[in-house]
Amino acid sequence: MEKELRLRFLGGATITHGDTPVEGFISAKAQALLCYLAVTGRPHSRQALAGLLWEEMPESAARTNLRQALSNLRRLVGSHLRITRHTVAFNREAPYWLDVEAFETDVGKGLLAEGKNLQPTSLHAAVDLYQGDFLAGFSVRDAPAFEEWVVVEREWLWELAVQALDQLAAYHAARGEYDPATRYVRRLLTLAPWREEAHRRMMLLLACRGQHSAALAQYDTCRRVLAEELGVEPSAKTKALYERLRTAPEPQSNLPPEATSFVGREAELVALSQRLADPRCRLVSIVGPGGIGKTRLALRAAAQQLYMFLDGVSFVSLVDLDTAALLVPTLAETLELTLEGRPAPRTQLLNFLREKELLLILDNFEHLLSLPDETGHRGEEALSLILDILQEAPGVKLLVTSREHLKMRWEWVMALKGLPYPDLGFRISDAGLSGSPFAAVQLFVERAQQARWDFSPEEEGPAMVELCRLVEGMPLAIELAAALVGKQSCAEIAAGVKQNLDLLRTEFRDIPLRHRSVRATFDHSWALLSRKEQQAFARLSVFRGGFSQKAARSVAGATGPILQALVDKSLLRRGASGRCNFHALLRQYAAEKLQAIPQEAKHIGNRHSSYYAAFLRQREAHLKGPRQKEALQQIEREIENVRTGWDWAVTHGKGEEIERFSGSLYYFYEMRGRALEGEAVFRKAVTTLTPPETEETRLLLGRLMARQGALTFHLGSHERAKALLQRSLDILRQAHHPQETAFVLEILGSIAGAQGEYDEARSFVETSLSLYRQQGDHFGSARVLNQLGSIARMRGEHKEAWAFFEEGLTLARIAGSRWMEARMLNGLGTLCGEQGDWPTASRYFEQALQAYRELCDRWGESSLLSNLGIACIHLGNYAKAGRHFEEALSICHETGFRGLEGLVLVNLGLLLHHLGDDDAACKRCRQAVRITEELGERHIQAYALTFLGHALVGLGRLAEAREMYQQALALRRELDQPNLATEPLAGLARVSLAQGDLPQARDRVEEIMDYLTDHTLDGTEEPFLVYLTCYRVLSADRDPRAQEVLDTACCLLREQADKIRSRELQHSFLENVAAHREILGEWTRMNKHSP
Repeated sequence: MEKELRLRFLGGATITHGDTPVEGFISAKAQALLCYLAVTGRPHSRQALAGLLWEEMPESAARTNLRQALSNLRRLVGSHLRITRHTVAFNREAPYWLDVEAFETDVGKGLLAEGKNLQPTSLHAAVDLYQGDFLAGFSVRDAPAFEEWVVVEREWLWELAVQALDQLAAYHAARGEYDPATRYVRRLLTLAPWREEAHRRMMLLLACRGQHSAALAQYDTCRRVLAEELGVEPSAKTKALYERLRTAPEPQSNLPPEATSFVGREAELVALSQRLADPRCRLVSIVGPGGIGKTRLALRAAAQQLYMFLDGVSFVSLVDLDTAALLVPTLAETLELTLEGRPAPRTQLLNFLREKELLLILDNFEHLLSLPDETGHRGEEALSLILDILQEAPGVKLLVTSREHLKMRWEWVMALKGLPYPDLGFRISDAGLSGSPFAAVQLFVERAQQARWDFSPEEEGPAMVELCRLVEGMPLAIELAAALVGKQSCAEIAAGVKQNLDLLRTEFRDIPLRHRSVRATFDHSWALLSRKEQQAFARLSVFRGGFSQKAARSVAGATGPILQALVDKSLLRRGASGRCNFHALLRQYAAEKLQAIPQEAKHIGNRHSSYYAAFLRQREAHLKGPRQKEALQQIEREIENVRTGWDWAVTHGKGEEIERFSGSLYYFYEMRGRALEGEAVFRKAVTTLTPPETEETRLLLGRLMARQGALTFHLGSHERAKALLQRSLDILRQAHHPQETAFVLEILGSIAGAQGEYDEARSFVETSLSLYRQQGDHFGSARVLNQLGSIARMRGEHKEAWAFFEEGLTLARIAGSRWMEARMLNGLGTLCGEQGDWPTASRYFEQALQAYRELCDRWGESSLLSNLGIACIHLGNYAKAGRHFEEALSICHETGFRGLEGLVLVNLGLLLHHLGDDDAACKRCRQAVRITEELGERHIQAYALTFLGHALVGLGRLAEAREMYQQALALRRELDQPNLATEPLAGLARVSLAQGDLPQARDRVEEIMDYLTDHTLDGTEEPFLVYLTCYRVLSADRDPRAQEVLDTACCLLREQADKIRSRELQHSFLENVAAHREILGEWTRMNKHSP
């Protein structure tokens, strides 16, 4: 395998092949040329490159120097350059590593994360890569254009490094990690010593570390550097910080000690630090449901602000106040203010605060918002005191934690959510105990190891991650669950939490009573609701995955003001789109409240199911027409509610509603390529309704079986699908239901076609087409025309196939269905490919892939990626083909498309054979043989056996290869595919020739030559390999027809090459594909003496 080219340009110019330095550049300009091509990463004209480096020379001399430099680079770095007559580019498909590219990528990831859950890993990697200025110490004489480019690039990379260091310093400072924060600020100041905000950060960091003198000395350094570099004095902001640090006593605070480690919330801490430093921001409220971590966040943020307020930080807990009148005395006591008889206590408090520079934390403020004043208005007394403090004490800032918004114009709200937790693809080994990308996992591990010293996250990983997801990262719930690991496994805890909130409780005596269980926390919020709010909160628990205001009103009778009140009290969350949703544990709590009244629960369940049945019925026509994409998106957004409503209808035998659900639900699962999920949904309904009690139920059962059978077919279970569809057909025919009958016949035709029963398949789908046309159903007709086109193509009837696909494309466009249009484009592309026009085929495939991706059809996407991969193989672009196949295979594994997986494995096996990795090719092809044999997909199985034969020949295992080719040939003959039979015949001829059995090889080739008398090799996968095999055998036998075969092959090859517009791709087609290269080489050798 070719060694990786490693290019390091940050801090110098070093180029190595693996660990070996690349030496022998004929000039600095040749090295500069390689640098420019690698860093810019795009093709450049020869004229532009000559002007870049040899601007001072006449054009002819500049071009000569460029040719010499390119010749030198070709010798040194070979395939890492793409050189044509007109352009030169760095080849990014060859193995390489470029520090500039890696640096920009890592900084981009880190800066993109700003304001979200900060992940420092990529920024750490970036600053480690930045070893100095771009091309430091490297220069080129007489190349001003190149030097100008270097200066611009250098400044850009320098700015990225400064941003990365600045963000890392802020990240670590927010976590209270002052040592790394200080280290990054020092490095920042070496790059930008005049950066005044960095000097201020260093002063604060040194003060926070207790290095008071060093913090003051940093100011002197800042003043000196600014005077020397810029001729200016420090800003007023920097001077004020210096005076504060110089005159301030040791900062005062009454912050309670933290009994456990603080985990996560880096982004929130940075945001709070910015808000509290902003003079416009005087009141910050951290809002969220109980147990979400508001108090811990406020305490950690306050601890980082000690040196920012001359009079320190004060923490006031309001949880025990049972009247708003106690607020002033409580504040006074906390601030160590002794209240006298006169003036009024409130006035004394305001007078005291007026001269203070103080951060005041008011914890659990929602408690006061529910308390009435003397006039009966809730919360007014407490809020009026807050307003007075803001107006009369300009040096005081308020940090409030509350389950409910204060609804004041002064308020800056931070709505707090759970800690980040993993999705389903997460591996626990990715997390570790520190530096985990998921704070929820890190918190669980730390608390679990407190409860059980030998707790192993690797052993308990999947269940632990499930727990973090179940509680949606809620810190209180995570801590309560982790405390149970001494008594139960994580799996047992997770199972218990799903059934009962009361499992999440603790007996720790040093935790406030309201935080000793999740239920106690939620009970407190419930008690603060009005009766109407309680009713709406309970009813809304019927929804899953969020809901719109319209749905809330229709199903739960919840008005807009009620919804807003629940949002304000952190019991619901409202997204940017206006949809509301629950935290998972709050929904579970609300559902318990609803279930406590059985009649109410049944009533709301019925309304929910009816609402979403109507919702789906309204979109059924759209799924077949021009509003297809919109309808799919709308259903996707509501799919959890749809499944919940469907389950309710099925469980309670609501036949009419099941019918209204079923059409759109099937199309959604088919068009999204989610057959595995869809089959399970319909299977449950079929099982529940069997045996049918009435004739109406029997007809409904027939329709549901049809859809279950169709989705079962998509999963590759052909026999099971046939059984379901046959039972469905019997019911539907008796009921004289032509539309549904047409659908069943269409799918039965698809199964027969997949199994190579083409006559039976055509009979099914022609009857189906007739029924669809009688109904005037363009969408259904297009579906069946697609099947007819596929059947004709597999039988080698390309003209008929083209007509079917074209007619289907016309109907799909009349219906406005992008999904059906994509299927027809795929069919047309496949036909073009089988006729050797791979550039046109690729264009059809790209159009179809775009449509499938617009519609989020995973099956279609995987299928088209596989087809694009095949096109790339034929064009010799093996690297791109590999990427397409791996992506397609990943989708198959994700979605359970067994049949499609078999096809992708076949294609991947062929690619690996072309790349010379025949061991891996054998493995992939054998997997494909097993899958296709299991599914009865004989057409694809024959391909798998043929390509397996290729790989075995490559390994020298000729006897095994012969067996594979013979099996493939038998299948092709069973399927009546004479054109495709030529490929295993050619394989058998090559085996015989390799074994020295020329008569046997000649017999096989004669069969091929007989076929070629009246036919072409259109539709075969590797036509030129067949031609090459015939030529080799006929030449060995000294048969004069050999030259005729070679001339035919060379002529066809050049015709196909002429269809390729890109010269680079044309060269790849002719040179990278072994059979193509050998045909051209042999033709050239045989004709070199011709006149």
